[in-house]
Amino acid sequence: ARVREASLPLLVLFGAEELGLYGSRYYVANLSDAERQSIAAMLNLDMVGVGQAWRFGGSDDLVQSALGAATDLGERALPLRGPLGSASDHASFQSVGIPALFLYRTDDPNYHTANDRAEYVDADVLGQAGTITLRVMDALARQ
Repeated sequence: ARVREASLPLLVLFGAEELGLYGSRYYVANLSDAERQSIAAMLNLDMVGVGQAWRFGGSDDLVQSALGAATDLGERALPLRGPLGSASDHASFQSVGIPALFLYRTDDPNYHTANDRAEYVDADVLGQAGTITLRVMDALARQ
C-alpha cells in the first residue's frame, strides 16, 4: 500500500458519462502526477437507488470489499463483468492506475423512460449504497 498523507474525501460530479465518459476523462487527464498519487481510490455510485440487484466492478480488492459489505447486509451481489464493467466514470481512473469501484444496480424498469423520476428511488436501497460505500472507505483507510 502506498503511504499517503491524511486527506479528506473529495466529491466530484461528472457530466457526459453516457456520451463517452467525457467529464471523468477530462478530469483525470488534467490531474498532476502528485494528484494522481494522492488518490486512494475512486468510488463511482451510479444508479444505486433503483433496480433489482447489486453489481460491483473495478479493482478486484475494492470489488471484494463491496461484495463482503453487501453480503453482510443480506444482499445478493455479483462482480460486474463484460462491457458494462468499464462503461462508467470509474474506468477513466482505472485507466491511469487509480484503484476504482463501480457500485451499480441492475434492471431498473424506468431507466431512460418518462418514468425515470426521483419518486422511484428506493430509500432502503439508497441506504444500502451508503453503508456499502462507508464499509469500502473504512477498508481503504486501514490500508
